[in-house]
Amino acid sequence: MKDINYKRHLFNSLLFIGYSSSIPNDITTIGLTSTATSLVVESDYSSALTVSSSTYIRPESFFAASGFYYQAIEMNVATTGMYTILSNSGIDMQGFIYNNSFNTSFPDQNLVSFDDDSGGSNKQFTITAVLQAMTMYILFVTTYKGNTLGEYSIIGFGPAAINFSAIIVNSSKILFKSNYSSALNTNSPVYIGSEADNTMSYYQAIKTSVLTTGIYTILCSSTMDTYGYMYNRTFNPAYPYQNMLLSDDETGENSQFLLTVVFQAMVQYILIVTTYEEKVTGRFSLIGQGPDSISFSP
Repeated sequence: MKDINYKRHLFNSLLFIGYSSSIPNDITTIGLTSTATSLVVESDYSSALTVSSSTYIRPESFFAASGFYYQAIEMNVATTGMYTILSNSGIDMQGFIYNNSFNTSFPDQNLVSFDDDSGGSNKQFTITAVLQAMTMYILFVTTYKGNTLGEYSIIGFGPAAINFSAIIVNSSKILFKSNYSSALNTNSPVYIGSEADNTMSYYQAIKTSVLTTGIYTILCSSTMDTYGYMYNRTFNPAYPYQNMLLSDDETGENSQFLLTVVFQAMVQYILIVTTYEEKVTGRFSLIGQGPDSISFSP
């Protein structure tokens, strides 16, 4: 995901905040000057947010109805100093650095620094912080929008190498799976899609509810290119934006929708299963997973 131009841009930024002109061998610079003499060491880490990644709830977010995927990465350095850590990805990233430990229920506890979009126009984070030698830090990598998956890389610069190591988040919670199967046919009602210009597709409205509040995922499986919309309590096809919580096209594999949503107990939700292309018919199945069973009913 990185290229030489991107790294040159990052290095120019580091010169601006006072790092030296010593850079990795694969970068050619023209006309750069600096009086600093200390070495800047680059460290790299690559991973991805997937459906297997840990999730958490961000109540204050505009996308609070969605669950957020994240990865926790342990960091430590051998030399105390100022370090800069940047993300590089095709998705809108957010980064948080914690001292020693973190708790998603108390996001401000032990927080050293965080950033959203300082990494430039491609919506990446850039965090500059003083890291102490022989101290454990946690880099918490997540996304601005919920229900977002994708690959990313982390690039660190500083007076010494940064050791990055993924933290395996152990969970003793039991996850329940729920299933539902049905079909779209020529007798199904027609949905005027909110994501396209007056396209009309067959749909099925499915009542969805849970007995335990938490983060749930719903994955569609079909030979059709499916699209999913989640509504709070009621759905009116004449006003497709009204009460809509979130939607997804193909976060799942093979052009299938995958919704990661925060369900409140004893609240009725409406799941709309439709297709990306107009008036396509076929069978589909839903696989739900979460802290309790999901009730699906037409």
